Formats: sequence, structure tokens, C-alpha cells
Amino acid sequence: GMKPHWGLSTLGGTVLLIDAIAGCVFLAFGHVHAAWQGALLLLPLGALGGFVQVAVYSWLQKRIPPAMLGRSMALFMFIVMGLAPLASAAAGAALRVLDVTELFTAAALCLLVVVAVGALFTPMRRIAYLEVAR
Repeated sequence: GMKPHWGLSTLGGTVLLIDAIAGCVFLAFGHVHAAWQGALLLLPLGALGGFVQVAVYSWLQKRIPPAMLGRSMALFMFIVMGLAPLASAAAGAALRVLDVTELFTAAALCLLVVVAVGALFTPMRRIAYLEVAR
């Protein structure tokens, strides 16, 4: 709220940039050997993630018709919160065959590939911020 116009010219471009930054941070997570190093990486990642969540939730809530808002937010929350335990279980299973550095490197590369595909082959980067009527 203190910096409502922070970001690139479009919401989609901002989300893609922050996801690319997150991918680069994930590359570094596999090389963390002390708690302070992990905290130092998590601080900007958490701040950027919080910014994206607020921006995307606000964008969705402005675009969805009020009669469908409850159902849509329930579905979106299921995607965000309900699938997290499944992703954690998959990461735990992957650790049976990968070490931590390989796991974070694979996750980072997957995220960076998704960002590249989103930037190059979808209209994602053209998604605009919606202005609030005052």
C-alpha cells in the first residue's frame, strides 16, 4: 500500500520479473551452509512474494464478477494452499534420488523455463494493472 505503483509498466511483466528473481534465488539455496545465509536469501524472496500475492489477488478480485468472487477465491486458495503439501511431498520424494543442491537447481531451472515460456509465448507480460475507481 505504501508503494502502489512499484514495479514494471505491466503487472504481468512484474510477476515474470519477480519469478525470474525467485528462480535465481533458488539456485543459491542449494549452496546455503548457515542459517543466516538462508535468512538473507529468504528476506527479499518473501518481500517480493508478498508484493506479487497482493497484486495478483487484487487484480483477480477486480476482474471477477462479484457473484462469482467467493467461488473463484476458494478455487484460487485451493490451488495456492491445497497443492503446497503435495509439492512438499514431491520434493521429499525427489530427495531420495537428488541431493539438496540438485533439488534446488532443478526447481530453479524449472521456474526459469516457465518464466521464459510465459514471457515469450503467452500474453502474460501484457497483463495490465487495473486502476481502482475513486
